[in-house]
Amino acid sequence: MPPLPPPAYNPRKGTGAHPPPLPRSRIPLAITLLAIFSLSTYGSYLYRSYTGAVARSASLAATSSLTDTGDAPDLSDRYDGAAATYDRDIGRAEWVMGMGRLRRRLVRKACGDVLEVAAGTGRNLKYYRWRRRGEGEGKEMEMEGCTRLTLLDKSRPMLERARAVEGEMRKLGRRSHRAGTVPDPTPTAFLLHDATQPLASPPRPRHGYDTVVQTMGLCSTPDPVRLLRALGALAHPEHGRILLLEHGRSHYGWLNAVLDRLAALHADRHGCWWNRDVAAIVRASGLEVVALRRFHWGTTWWVELRPCRSGEGRDESGGGGGGGGGDTKGERQSK
Repeated sequence: MPPLPPPAYNPRKGTGAHPPPLPRSRIPLAITLLAIFSLSTYGSYLYRSYTGAVARSASLAATSSLTDTGDAPDLSDRYDGAAATYDRDIGRAEWVMGMGRLRRRLVRKACGDVLEVAAGTGRNLKYYRWRRRGEGEGKEMEMEGCTRLTLLDKSRPMLERARAVEGEMRKLGRRSHRAGTVPDPTPTAFLLHDATQPLASPPRPRHGYDTVVQTMGLCSTPDPVRLLRALGALAHPEHGRILLLEHGRSHYGWLNAVLDRLAALHADRHGCWWNRDVAAIVRASGLEVVALRRFHWGTTWWVELRPCRSGEGRDESGGGGGGGGGDTKGERQSK
């Protein structure tokens, strides 16, 4: 006697044989529909998150006077609380944007007696060059790159973290990825100080620093023009250089609109005004522009400056030096 066929599938009761699989021609369609549904759901989530953040930012600006006009509030205390987790918090974002590469390229240009302002947790320490020329006892050692390094920050917890990073590097006997070891004791100093205030000598060299480095510092000070002028005063008047890596306004109006709408919320959380006009700040400082490049749709600014040479003077109204606007000679735009 032949076997009985299996009972037909009943969708209401869930009994019987399983339904036949979808035809192969329907599988790509099902995947496409699922992807569209997922993307639309995620897009709706992003839109709701963005509109909510804009509303909170506007509320902060209206109720707490958290604006970047006139006398901006000092938000440096945000860095005191973030010091322990700062590197971990921004590490992935900087990796995605390639900021480590830009930091390395900028910092490797530093030479001589170097001052780093807004040094933070010491994220640039591993990029400084300390190279030895000549070996043997009794032979004078010549250094290519930095001969002395001073790290300055107004946040004690951030500076203590930088000191710990430097101590770990000393134990490893290295100061950069490719450079040789540093003679002991290492010529590195740590200075808890507000760079906008006068710096006594010592530790300031008599004629100024050969190189002044600052990465992501203009965004976190209440008065960026005053800070930049102070950096110019700290540099050697003849051959000193100021090397900046900052973030600010973009080439594109739509992106600037996003930065503006979220600026108060971002500043309240991170102590950083990410929508500042770096070109206008440079012009107002009166420093001379040596090179200016922009990356990431114009939001990352690479600026090399030097003090105005003797006799050139400084235009307090915003000119002077070599200019500093977005159309400065030598600017390169990268996206």
